[in-house]
Amino acid sequence: MSEYCHHCGRIDCICHNGPLVASDRSSSLAEAKGSATGRVEHFKFNLEDKVIIREVKRPGMVEALTIDFLGPQYRVVYWDNSERKTAWLKADELDRR
Repeated sequence: MSEYCHHCGRIDCICHNGPLVASDRSSSLAEAKGSATGRVEHFKFNLEDKVIIREVKRPGMVEALTIDFLGPQYRVVYWDNSERKTAWLKADELDRR
């Protein structure tokens, strides 16, 4: 699985020592290595998993994964009142559909 810098978009960038985002949509393995910490994080949800956003009780789909100082997060796309929305959420804010 390749990774790209969340800030500049280059693969395996160390320019910011910031979070790396998993970018390989064909891979079912959902883990990414954060360059700042040197640790491997395991994600509870994979890319394109169907989820329920607990707070708004809306179905959505995991569109991206990232790691920051709060740990693994998921960018979820969902529809609300005919508007397409996205939000970065933690695993405890999501349920599997």
